[in-house]
Amino acid sequence: WSSQDTPLVRHIATLPKDIRLAAQPRLAAFIQTFAQRQVFVSSTTNMLPHGYQYGRTMEQRLEAFFRAYYSPDRETLLRFAAENRIHYMVVDARDFGPDAVARSRYAEPWNRLTAELVLRQPVESLVLAQPAATCVTFRDGPMQLVDLRCMAAPATPAQP
Repeated sequence: WSSQDTPLVRHIATLPKDIRLAAQPRLAAFIQTFAQRQVFVSSTTNMLPHGYQYGRTMEQRLEAFFRAYYSPDRETLLRFAAENRIHYMVVDARDFGPDAVARSRYAEPWNRLTAELVLRQPVESLVLAQPAATCVTFRDGPMQLVDLRCMAAPATPAQP
């Protein structure tokens, strides 16, 4: 586990405690553990048996996360962020490369959904495949912390 206490996770630990992040479920568990920050859903919270309604909520969150993470349009991602009070998205650039389908695997029934989302158009055209550089607040190799509030800000027109 301690190998997952990465520079990205240590950076997240410096952010205000009231922020909320979304990340791939396995990574989100490490953010909860080492950075002690709120995550939208994680492999830890998803796998714990807390009753039927809790399980349904986790299923809904997983589907919403995957649809936002692999979204082809900015509006879907920003609606997800607004509806769920998500400030940051952790993005692994490798998730949008040649091994995208294999990397999207989590567990059934999500593997079918993520494969469908990744394959519906060229993976490099998905919104988070190339987040605006000004919205990437931290980078460690392929790992990026994307400020979704920045992505929601209107583009500033170029000055003449």
